[in-house]
Order: sequence, then C-alpha cells, then structure tokens
Amino acid sequence: MNLIKLTAISASALFLFTVAILLRATELYLMSAAIASLPVLSAVIVLIAKRGIKCAQTMPASTHEGTAFSIDTTITGAKRALGPVWADVTLPKWLEPCCNTRSIRWSGASAIQSIKVIPKKRGLYKIGSTVLHLSDPLGLFLFSRKHTIESRLVVLPRAVRIPGLQATLPAGGGWDYDMDGASVYGGGTEFHGVREYQHGDDLKRIHWRSAAHYGKLNVIEYEQAGRGHLVIAIERKKGTEAGKGPWSTLECSIKIAAAIAKDSLKAGASVRLSGLPDGSAASLYGSGPDHLGQILYSLASLEADAEESIGPTLLRELGGMSKEAAVICLVPELTDDLAGHLAILAERGVRSHVVLLLSERGTALPSSITDRITSAGALFTPVECSRVKELAHAT
Repeated sequence: MNLIKLTAISASALFLFTVAILLRATELYLMSAAIASLPVLSAVIVLIAKRGIKCAQTMPASTHEGTAFSIDTTITGAKRALGPVWADVTLPKWLEPCCNTRSIRWSGASAIQSIKVIPKKRGLYKIGSTVLHLSDPLGLFLFSRKHTIESRLVVLPRAVRIPGLQATLPAGGGWDYDMDGASVYGGGTEFHGVREYQHGDDLKRIHWRSAAHYGKLNVIEYEQAGRGHLVIAIERKKGTEAGKGPWSTLECSIKIAAAIAKDSLKAGASVRLSGLPDGSAASLYGSGPDHLGQILYSLASLEADAEESIGPTLLRELGGMSKEAAVICLVPELTDDLAGHLAILAERGVRSHVVLLLSERGTALPSSITDRITSAGALFTPVECSRVKELAHAT
C-alpha cells in the first residue's frame, strides 16, 4: 500500500469537504466524494481483473551447468488491471538469477516477463510456484496471487578436462587419443569411403581420381579397426561424498566423467556408465551424439545414494564387459576393497584407471593402497577438487 499517495488523496478530499461546508457549495461536496472514492474504485478494478489473469511459463527442458538461460512468464490478460503487473518466480537452490532486473514486453493484451537464470549445480529441478503481483491504476494497493506451475529442468553437468588425462587412458582395442582427446577418425588403416575435402584434412589423403572426375577435392576416409570399449564408474556409495555444493568429490567426479565420455565418444569408442538401474540406456555400450546425451542425462541425476561401492558393482557387471574394455574409476578415497576388485578385473583382461578426487589440498595418500592399485596393473591419477574448479572457471 502506498501510504503517501493514499494520504494525499484523503487530505484532498477532506480539504474540499471542509471548503464545501464553509461555502455551502454542492459541487464541492460532489468533488470531495469523487476524490474519496478513487482508491475504492481503483482497487475494485484490480480485483475484477485479477480473476481473468492467467500465468504460463516457458523455459528450456535442459541446459548445461554454468550456462545462463531465460525463464519467460506469460501473463495473459495483464492489461485488464490497468496498472503494473509482474511475477516472482520461486527458484530452487542452485538456480540463481543473473541479475536483479527483469524485462517485460507486451504482446497484445499479454505481458511476457523474462528473467535470466544461471544453474550453479547439475541436477533435476522442479520450478513449481510463481507469485503474480498486480497494482491498481493509481498505484495505491498491491495484490498478490500464487500460481502453481509445474516446470521441470535438467541441468547437465559441465565437462571439465584434466590436462593429460585422456592421453593416459588405456589403449584398449585400438584407441587413439591425442592430448586434447580429439577425434582421429579417418586416420586408421581400413578403407571407409570418400568424402568432400574439409579444411584441415591431410593433403596426402586426397583422392585425385574422383577429384578429376567431379571437379572438386575429395579425401579418402579410413576407420580404425576394433574401437575400444570404456566403462565409467563413479563411487557414489552413501557417506562417501566429501565436501558440499558444486565442488564436492562427487560433483567433480561427474564433471570429469562428462569430459571423458564426450572425448571418448568423439574418438569413436563405445562408452557406458556403471552402476545404473537396469534398462537405463547409458548403462549399455553405445556411441554417437545421442548416446552422449543419454550419458549426460544419467550423470545429471546421480546422487550418493548407492548401497554398495563400485568394486562389487564392477565385478557383478563383468559378464557384460568386453575383454578389450577399459574401466575408469572416479573415487573419493582409496580402499583395500577397491584394490582387490581391480586385481580381479586385471586377471580377466580388463584394464583400469583410478582417478582419486581429493577434497582438500595436500592430502596424504596411503602408499600401501596406491602400491596395491598400481601392482594390479591400474593407472593412478590424483586430482584435487580445487584444481577442477580452477579448470572449470578457466574455460
């Protein structure tokens, strides 16, 4: 309620009423009554208009962690109120407005309000309520009404590449990575076909015969035989996650896993996630952009709620693993149990690489367990969560 405006209107009406009594002027009586009734009439207009005003939300179904997006709220029939109309969207934790400003544009009798939001953490979110605010034409009163609008958002994890990590992936089944995880498709030994030349192609692979025939440059494309299989296993047993928020050990593991999956699929490998419910598409070997989307969606929904650690899970899934497969284990701690299970995997021809996420700088590593892991033929890479954060902000 705007007390200053209301006081001014009341004082004006009272002044005219007093003058009307002194001068016995009927016209002034009517004027004072008209002025006194303005706040009531203004409020009635909004109360009537409020019944016919509806809200709807438009937003993307998915976005990436750290990438800003817009939430558009369409207020149908907003002009009926004859005064300012706006909406407050209730955002869940980790979805934060980029700034405190909102933009409103008009489309006929509807107002479309846009706010920019940035997701600070991956996950599955539900945006459930919007509070609609309406002011009367004179700006004296503010009326609010809550609208329940079910909108769902999938925030996919940010992919954070650890320098050199892709280059140390086990070279199972003819994998071929460079330091940036770039695809080497077209540089193998088995003939795949001929395609049009693209900038950056090796000039030694130009197919001169077709170039002479069609009048344009074409290159011979090869594919590598026996592309590898990669299994990504993330430790998410209850109570194992260290740290909180978007830079906990689990969150950093998921960011690294997203980069590994993206680069491995780009290089032509078949990738799957370990420890997912039966029937999940990401739990099966797959390749291509569609499979990457399924993996990222599964990574977005992971929580530290598993009943068992990744060691027993990997052994249980071993029957579905190729002997040429490599396993990437992202864990917050090293245990004898993990070392023992990796040794069993090594005996059955499965290569493994352990990435240890450290929640604090300078954490001492137990040499006895690291020796057991490396003696089982597994590669070992410690990564500090603070380093993951630095790399994420640098890109």
